[in-house]
Amino acid sequence: AAIIGSLIFVATLLGRPLGALIFGRYADRVGRKRTNLIAVGGYGAMSVLMAALPGYLEWGLVAVGLFVALRFIDGVFVGGSYSASSPLAMEYLPRQKRGFWGAYIMLGFPLAFVSISILTFLMLNIAPAGDIDSPYVQWGWRIPFLFGALIAFIYVWWYAKNVDESDLF
Repeated sequence: AAIIGSLIFVATLLGRPLGALIFGRYADRVGRKRTNLIAVGGYGAMSVLMAALPGYLEWGLVAVGLFVALRFIDGVFVGGSYSASSPLAMEYLPRQKRGFWGAYIMLGFPLAFVSISILTFLMLNIAPAGDIDSPYVQWGWRIPFLFGALIAFIYVWWYAKNVDESDLF
């Protein structure tokens, strides 16, 4: 269980630099806004797919392998989002505000980690963990993924309506 748990986190972290490379080049060609919309929509979609994935009891190690693969792809999209949002903010904002908003963007990961930890804590109180048949193991772990996907899709909708491509691009 510890090795599988580690693989899940490592897969996400390994995907980020690859996503930064892929989406960074894409953002330079088609624009930062469009790239960020694709990246955030992508990790929202990955979250839905992870939440919908059949569990270990249904698919065994195939479910675990698919979950690790989806986490890797999720990491690619997260890396792509950082590659698109940071340059857009730096190009879009007046010089005197770039440092503040650049730091704000970098706060995204730690704030997301804290939010996920709080949501997981709440879910463990609502649906306690235990053996393979416990509520958290069966369905409770899926709620944070669905909540994250909802936030990603709301963000994509808001971003598409309210953020323009930078003039510098």
